[in-house]
Amino acid sequence: MDELDRRILIETIRLGSQDRNEKTFSLNDIAKNLSLSENDILSRFPSRSSLIEKATEMAFTSEMRYLDDLNNRSLSFEAWTNRVLDYFIFHKEETFFVLNFGKGLARASLSGADLQQYHDSMTYWGKRILCYFALSSDEEYFFVWSATFRSFVYAAANIMRGEYLDTPENRKFLATLIGHGMNSFMKGPRL
Repeated sequence: MDELDRRILIETIRLGSQDRNEKTFSLNDIAKNLSLSENDILSRFPSRSSLIEKATEMAFTSEMRYLDDLNNRSLSFEAWTNRVLDYFIFHKEETFFVLNFGKGLARASLSGADLQQYHDSMTYWGKRILCYFALSSDEEYFFVWSATFRSFVYAAANIMRGEYLDTPENRKFLATLIGHGMNSFMKGPRL
C-alpha cells in the first residue's frame, strides 16, 4: 500500500465514522477532501464497496494488532480490559467505522462468503489475543472473541455517545461481565 492508498483509506474511515444512522458518503466526498478526482480513487479501488472493505480491514487489523500486542505485557485481567476499552475510546474514528461497516457488527445478516471471512478472522484473532485462555476448539475462540470484541466496541461507543459513564465502577462491571462470559467457556482455572 502506498501513501496515497493510505490517505484514501484514512479519509474513508474518517467519513464513515460519523456516528449517525445515515452512513452515506460518496467517492466524490473522499476525492474532494483529498483534492483528487473520483477516477484517481477508482484507479486504486474499483468500487465504493471495495474501498469500504479495504478500509474496514485496515481499521480492524489495526485494532487487532494493538490487542495482540497487549499479550506482551503482564497485565491483570481488569487492567487488560481497561487498556482494550481505552484503545477503542481513543481511536474513535476506527471504532465508529468498524461499528458502522464491520462484518458482524454493522449488518445482522451476511452473505456466505462474508460470514466465512468474519468467522475465520474472529477465530484467527481470538486464538492470538486469547492465547492464554484454556479454550478447547476454534469454535470456542470464535464465539468468545466475537462476543468479547462486540462488547468492547459497543461499550466504547456508548461511552463516547454519553450513554454510559466512564467510571471505575462501570469499568469494573464491564470486566466482570466479560470475565464471566469467558469463564463460561473455560475448562480448568478461571479468571
